[in-house]
Amino acid sequence: MPDITCFTSGIGGGGGLPNYRDRRLPIANAKSNQSRGEADDFGYFTCQPDELRGWGDLQHLGEHMVSKVLRANLGQEYDPERHWTSKLRTRSGYSHPVTNLANAASFTISHSETSELITRFIIQQGQSKTPNWKQELQGASPVYHLDVVVSGRGRTSMFAISSCQIQRIRNLRMQCTALEPNRSVPVLVQVNDVYSAEESSIDIYVDPWFLLDSNSLVLEEEWLFRGAIHEVHAQPGKKRLRTERLTVPWRVPVGAESSRNNGMTLRSSRNQAEYPYATLSPGNTRLLYLLPGEMGDQLHGVIVQVPHEGTETYSAVSYVWGTGRRTQKIMTPDGLVRITVSLASCLRHLRHKSEPALLWVDAICINQSDNEEKAQQVRMLATIFQRAVAVYGFVTSSKMSDAVVEMLMQVRAKAIQQEICMTSRTRPKATNSQTPEPESSAGEDKVTDDGNRLNLDQWPKDLPTVPMSWSKRSIPLITDDIWTAVGSFFADSWFRRAWIIQETVAAHKLRLVSGRWVVDWNDLSHAMEIVDREVLVSGADFSKLRSTWGPFMCLAAQREWEERNSRWCLLVLLENYRHAQSTLARDRLFSLLGLASDGNDAAFEPDYSSPLRDILLRFARVFIRQGKGMQLLYRAGLTGNCFPSWMPDWTVERPSSISDPLNGGMLFSASGSQHSKMTCAPDSDELVVEGYAVDTIERVSEASNLENEWRDYFREIDEMIESLGLDPNSNLATELKWRVPIAGAEHPTVAVPGDLDMETSYKALQKFLVVRQDQARENLRSSGKGNASDNVAIVHRSDANRMREQSSIYISALKDRVSGWRFIVTEKGYTGIAPPSVRKGQTKSFQAGW
Repeated sequence: MPDITCFTSGIGGGGGLPNYRDRRLPIANAKSNQSRGEADDFGYFTCQPDELRGWGDLQHLGEHMVSKVLRANLGQEYDPERHWTSKLRTRSGYSHPVTNLANAASFTISHSETSELITRFIIQQGQSKTPNWKQELQGASPVYHLDVVVSGRGRTSMFAISSCQIQRIRNLRMQCTALEPNRSVPVLVQVNDVYSAEESSIDIYVDPWFLLDSNSLVLEEEWLFRGAIHEVHAQPGKKRLRTERLTVPWRVPVGAESSRNNGMTLRSSRNQAEYPYATLSPGNTRLLYLLPGEMGDQLHGVIVQVPHEGTETYSAVSYVWGTGRRTQKIMTPDGLVRITVSLASCLRHLRHKSEPALLWVDAICINQSDNEEKAQQVRMLATIFQRAVAVYGFVTSSKMSDAVVEMLMQVRAKAIQQEICMTSRTRPKATNSQTPEPESSAGEDKVTDDGNRLNLDQWPKDLPTVPMSWSKRSIPLITDDIWTAVGSFFADSWFRRAWIIQETVAAHKLRLVSGRWVVDWNDLSHAMEIVDREVLVSGADFSKLRSTWGPFMCLAAQREWEERNSRWCLLVLLENYRHAQSTLARDRLFSLLGLASDGNDAAFEPDYSSPLRDILLRFARVFIRQGKGMQLLYRAGLTGNCFPSWMPDWTVERPSSISDPLNGGMLFSASGSQHSKMTCAPDSDELVVEGYAVDTIERVSEASNLENEWRDYFREIDEMIESLGLDPNSNLATELKWRVPIAGAEHPTVAVPGDLDMETSYKALQKFLVVRQDQARENLRSSGKGNASDNVAIVHRSDANRMREQSSIYISALKDRVSGWRFIVTEKGYTGIAPPSVRKGQTKSFQAGW
């Protein structure tokens, strides 16, 4: 990743499915992933010895390129399923080689199988020091054992070669003086500059023991042999060996046939074909082997198939698709893959200048044109992200986002330093037998608001120190302009994307990338806990600002629940994440299956073929079967004509409701201890419910509880309650006037400043409405008058502010989840509130279990 700053604190923070494995995310301890390797700051892995790191990926790339060369030169005579005998061929989508070929060469091809084409190719392209080797091959009709070695750089750079390959080269040495012809011939194929689409080439050495014999191939023995082939010189008096290299065909022209073609022709084709997605083998997934390059270079990579439960160490990429227009591309040896601008940017940030990276990227590793494959891979997404050594989440970057992340990391670092200072204060003082800790030298410390000293020597590298404007505070002043940028940062669509929920919760090691910053999720989460707490206790109403980081805090809480091995059912998750967004509406449901305690129910099978209505109905029927029908009715709202009236539309924002658990401190149970009784009618979308008709609505208020209608709304409430003729000596009428509009809430769901009870706050609101109306009248009368009128206006404004502050508790409860609702009175004198669509003459009822 070029031009970035990495920050890490160093302090951690139902019915079965018979045909498929459990689609739910396995409960796993964070320590269980350590054996898979640890990613460094750039996603390249350091736990493996350098001699083995990425060897299988590099070797496969080389063998894959050799396979393409053989197909180009041998045409249909070359069959990868028969001739590619390395187990690495499975990464290109071919079947696993048979058992007796376990130690075979990379490729095993006989003269007779290819109508002599392989011999002609070897003679034309190969080189050797064995006397009369060309004549020997033409007369022997041998089996060729092609061992491939691969270098990421030039032909004299180091490559890995196994002891099996060396042993085979030695055992199969050509014997030109033998009476019997050479039936098995060793061939060493060296792939050079394999990371370069323009410079990659191969050298073919026939009977390559001469390379070792002449010290042209120098070996270093460690985990694998490492070797390098130096310049091969001709013996005195003999012709110099031909060293013209065979180019490797990266580019695949549109309509390219499998007939024999020259590699150079394939390379120079400008009309590039699309990558042909092969059917995934059962239990497999794809990975992207991203090749190194500079920031502005064309993206190149190789798409490989690996077992889903394999041992590959890879990073996963979490990002927002954006518009979905695929105007960018990544080149592979088998064709190009078109990608979005946002993904191209992510890959360029993850690409290293000199080392490859193994990644899982949904848009590339899943065939987006195959609905069956998409459904099958969706089942495995949770574990794909859980098994990744690191997950990188890309948040939209801007100049201000850099400032936001920097500030939040300063909040985090300062909190850690203060914690260290407090810990050192509580340590026992040194005794005679103890050596006291040395004092910090001048200029290394900074005093905080609570008198602690921050040791600047321990301050994170590349993180600027806290500005003087808030050096004595935990966070910047609430009036600081940075908070506008904070709101914009957390309003980014990444925090609201449906699939992000599963990706962030499943990740063992999650890092966010924004601009020049790469930060650990735990550091950001700890920083936001401090920010949220400080904003909440500030005494000011910053509910709008806090709402911007609500989705982030929801994700952070979900990660904590996962760490505690606690899971919610799907219905609860659907309600908690109604703010989530997705390109396909059905993904709002599918994206949560891996996290749901009941996510493995057979009826929850991901389905990209059926209409959305059928999928939602199928899920709703499961909830009815689980006994959660009342919760569906609570959330159904008005969904239009597309869905049954009893079924919520989980693909849109949650509608207003008073039925949230413990909302306002009240629990409702109109039917007492009765349990709900409801069933889905067979072969129908009807819900059969047992319940009771209560009364018919007689009056509905014209005004609603929207703020601009408060004056008229409460005036209508007073008139409607007084018309009931209640006992004037009781307090019932007064209590109904303030309690019913807020559905009997004892307190608002969001904490607000003030210690008044709800009734007192209601009375303050009534006075505020009167003062506000008087103020408006005074403003009209005082237009164009002198200072006396100005003084009166100041008094009214002061009274209005005081009354508004005292009424804040009741106002908060009024705005909670019943915004726009109206006051109603029934024929029998019952009062209540109802959604905006309520009409006179409607029958009100309640169901058993309500």
